Amino acid sequence: IITQAKVRLASLQLVNEIYPTPISDTQATTNVVTKISTNFTYKLQFTKTGRNIHVCGSITNVSGSILNRVEEILEVTNSEFEPYTNYTLMGSNSNGNINLSFNSEALTLVGSMADRETIIVNQTYQALN
Repeated sequence: IITQAKVRLASLQLVNEIYPTPISDTQATTNVVTKISTNFTYKLQFTKTGRNIHVCGSITNVSGSILNRVEEILEVTNSEFEPYTNYTLMGSNSNGNINLSFNSEALTLVGSMADRETIIVNQTYQALN
């Protein structure tokens, strides 16, 4: 038996899948990722539509020195947002672009970053689930 309540619920679920509510994440909230390194702070927003995930926001170096090596920044703690494969995400800063490596284990800085420098991230990737 198909009731009005079932039709409304199915419609609402469809709308929520097409237009999901973004999930905000910082080192204080850790809804999707958690900080590995104390050298960074972050403010990111994740939006999942099907298997496509859009992430935007900023990551800031608060270490007090220049970081010029590969360093793990964030770890995915919510399995729904784990990347399908290894991705190179492009972040931008005052000097141009910085590569971030993103896989099932961590988001990793590849390159250098000055103290108090902020990387802006605005990328889409596919989730494993």
